[in-house]
Amino acid sequence: MTHKATWHGKTIAESDRVLVMHARKVLQIDTPENVYRRPSDRFVAEFVGQCNFLSGTVIRSDHAGAALQLDGAHVLEIQTGDLTVGATVTVAVRPESVTCVPDREASDVPNSYLARVRAASFLGDHYQYELIVDKFELTMSSATAVTSETVRVHIPPAACPIVEQALVPTTAAEVVSV
Repeated sequence: MTHKATWHGKTIAESDRVLVMHARKVLQIDTPENVYRRPSDRFVAEFVGQCNFLSGTVIRSDHAGAALQLDGAHVLEIQTGDLTVGATVTVAVRPESVTCVPDREASDVPNSYLARVRAASFLGDHYQYELIVDKFELTMSSATAVTSETVRVHIPPAACPIVEQALVPTTAAEVVSV
């Protein structure tokens, strides 16, 4: 049991199931891996570890997945499908899920973005990078040192669980958040 807003290795190692509560409300009961990789909402995602939160508008959705317009130039493919086109969605991407890809592979890889390295920190067993991709920022963790000022990064569609969703209102007065 932990009351701290950090995810302890001991909690993970000793637990078959994890229950996350906030303000006397149960938010998620699941395996430690599912709580970490597929948090039920933004609070759970932040409680169990560092995240990049990316928000966008659903521009395409079917049973296989969806595409989010992040800003004027970037689209993020996610595996969650059957979303309402026009809805605003926020996904949580863990820093270790953001990886570098060679430029020559970029055209074949969805969710590949050119990023500027704003800051780099060596943390013993890995590096942490603060990256800027045009209008949004990403944190990336990697065991490999990045030596250039710009990198091409990739976010796997499977590493983008939805943690917030605002449905498209049917009238000007109706706004629903899930």
